[in-house]
Amino acid sequence: MASIWPQRWTRVAFNDPESGLPNLYLYKRRIRCRNLHGKHIDRRARWVGGIKAGLPLANGDSLKSVDSDSSIPSDNMPRTAMPNYEGLRTLRIIPGFQYHQLDRRLLQRVLQQPYSVSPNSNRMGVRLQVSLESEPVNTHSLISEGIVSGAVQLPPDGNPIIMLSDHQTLGGYPKLGVVAFRDLSVAAQLRPGDAVRLRLTSLPLERLKQRAFYRYFNL
Repeated sequence: MASIWPQRWTRVAFNDPESGLPNLYLYKRRIRCRNLHGKHIDRRARWVGGIKAGLPLANGDSLKSVDSDSSIPSDNMPRTAMPNYEGLRTLRIIPGFQYHQLDRRLLQRVLQQPYSVSPNSNRMGVRLQVSLESEPVNTHSLISEGIVSGAVQLPPDGNPIIMLSDHQTLGGYPKLGVVAFRDLSVAAQLRPGDAVRLRLTSLPLERLKQRAFYRYFNL
């Protein structure tokens, strides 16, 4: 993360990110847009919010700003705190209660073979697919239950689906577990074709890592 302080009428251009998906830009002044339930948000899946009823920004759009008391850090983020989105990504999974109910052959396949990100992925979820054709291992459906961001569902074809921020509220597929807090941002930055592998971790270990993350950023 880096801070820039352009003067009035300065033109700023942003290149595509070196790795991962979108860049995130913090703007000290607030962007004027429609207030939706007390928040200024853009939900493209529901066609609400933003400056054009949920539509993405396009070339030629103008953003109007208003004064804000929010502050932006002036220091650059150290490289050691920046996630790495290049090469083979490893996503650590905290097993859920359904993990021990899954077929052992399925678990062996899911945790040992590499996956690639499907082009059908979106903000609802990252769909993984096997890089090479392998023997299918079917799963069964369950009664639909509540689902959280980061949950790893296993549909009938056995290819995992990782729930992201726009996920549905209910899911009827068995769940391997949930992606660890520190790896969920990596999952959200995956591009179609990226190589991914899944590895098990433990809840106590991931809690320690999460607390260290919060302490580092004074959260």
